[in-house]
Amino acid sequence: MLSWLKNRKKILQLLPSFAEHDAVSNQAVLMNDVFRENGYKPQIYSNYFPKKYKGIIGEPKFLRDRDFDVAIYHHSIGDPMVELVKTLNIPVILYYHNITPADYFEVYNQRVYELLMQGKKQLLQLKDHVDLGMASSGYNAEELEELGYENTEVLPIFFNPDKLDEIREDRKIKQFLDNEHITNLLFVGRFAPNKAHKDLIKAFYIYYKYYNSMSRLSLVGSYVEMNSYLSEITELIEALELESVVHVPGLVEDEEWKAFYLNSDIFISASEHEGFFVPALEANYFGLPIIAYDAGAVKSTLGGSGLIYENKKPEVIAELIHQVLSDKKLNRKLVNLGRKNCRRFEVRKHKNKLIDIVDEFLK
Repeated sequence: MLSWLKNRKKILQLLPSFAEHDAVSNQAVLMNDVFRENGYKPQIYSNYFPKKYKGIIGEPKFLRDRDFDVAIYHHSIGDPMVELVKTLNIPVILYYHNITPADYFEVYNQRVYELLMQGKKQLLQLKDHVDLGMASSGYNAEELEELGYENTEVLPIFFNPDKLDEIREDRKIKQFLDNEHITNLLFVGRFAPNKAHKDLIKAFYIYYKYYNSMSRLSLVGSYVEMNSYLSEITELIEALELESVVHVPGLVEDEEWKAFYLNSDIFISASEHEGFFVPALEANYFGLPIIAYDAGAVKSTLGGSGLIYENKKPEVIAELIHQVLSDKKLNRKLVNLGRKNCRRFEVRKHKNKLIDIVDEFLK
């Protein structure tokens, strides 16, 4: 009887945009998988999505809320869909992924700056139009509570190791990196000012010059709409004469992405704002020790599996890199802790909480 009832319940997920290799989109897909496993009928609607998903992802202009029993709206940037969310006549759960402070983008991309400013304003407006503020981290939940959200829950980003295992490693990238005489440092994340790529490059310069001249830094991530920021990064690399040892491949295919993780020796981050920090779990899973700046949800997501620093002086970061790479016992400890840490976020450990949360609005 319960299964029959659930089969009649339809869950609506709303996203500003849907894109492959996007953390918000991936989370929505994994949540849909959980809903289907439990007998619900979920559907994703989005204003923007690749053409190949036409007919799979719904378009908001065709949305009728009477066709659904509960809605989950994913908020991470300014979005015209917020006006639609305000008019829904069904229970609405806000899933807050965090909004990067707009000030980081003001001199680099005015459009993104304005969207982030709008997103913050909309976050406050949504408070009176949603039944629950669900956040991807405790850090994000605190922000909701500071804005006056009285009913909040934390549901972390789901980690799906099975999907990572299915990806084949790119041979060319493997050959490029796989040299026993070269130490490979890695950072994965979009090119955005809050990611602080300059701090990484400066720290690497010290490490390369004074500790290990047989080393290389790879900065993997999209730089779409960030041309002026990328130009500054390129100028710094050239000024420090690191063109041959700092690799900037941009957005890469899954197979290449996996090869970077599998053939690097350490993951380093200087990011100053993280609402969750998905790349840390990926680095955990692929067996990389992690050094990361203490910002936002970084510490809670790492769960003690990485070396956290608060002093951003390049020489301090370089010393930490050297410490982790030269101390085999410490290195092994961080790798082992990381493999355990990423398991904390596996789908199977949190899917029941998601169902329990949704069920509260279907009684």
